Amino acid sequence: MRLLKIVVYITTVGFIIVIPLVVVNALGSEKGDGLNKFSFSNVGEDQKLRLYAHAVVSWAFFGFILLVIYRELRFYIALRNAYVISKAYSSRISSRTLLVTSIPHQYLNEDSLKEVFDGVERVWINTDVKKLNDKVEERTKAVDELETAELTYIQAVDKRRRKALKNGVDEEQRLIGSEWSSREDRPTRQWPPLIGRKSDAIEYNRNKIVNLNDKIKDLQERQKDLDVKL
Repeated sequence: MRLLKIVVYITTVGFIIVIPLVVVNALGSEKGDGLNKFSFSNVGEDQKLRLYAHAVVSWAFFGFILLVIYRELRFYIALRNAYVISKAYSSRISSRTLLVTSIPHQYLNEDSLKEVFDGVERVWINTDVKKLNDKVEERTKAVDELETAELTYIQAVDKRRRKALKNGVDEEQRLIGSEWSSREDRPTRQWPPLIGRKSDAIEYNRNKIVNLNDKIKDLQERQKDLDVKL
């Protein structure tokens, strides 16, 4: 709404400023027809001094626009300062938190930063956890592959069980799950693809998850020790 008000204000003042130019042009000596009578093309060769009126008015109008912009900037600054010091904003943690990047290594500890930034209550140092994130993502991928492999295996066993029951199997055999499972039903993986050695996908991903859990735990402990040192 304030922007629309400014546009209307500038347009109205501009219209008022331009009215004298219309009179100056209309009194020209070229005797233009229609709307040409009110343009500066109606100013004759012997009336070139009238053209200075256009320059003066354009300077005045441009200066007026700059004055309006300066006035609105002062209003914006005052409004922003009032909002920053308001209780609703100053009570938020984000208004009292400062992010500092490219800190020299010798200052990467809480005591040094508190000396540099007087009055700081708490310091959080963001450390590089890329290796830890990579291992967590790798474990998540292995878990997804394990779930897919086990689901495929369960579906294959269930299909074999249904087929056997359909052909007529007594109750005792029905309770023995190993009767329906087969090593051929277990999904396999091949790495590198096409030319690599095949291995059991379930066993492979189970062992991989166990190993990744150990590595992740080790990286987490190292990260805690690094945070303490920092």
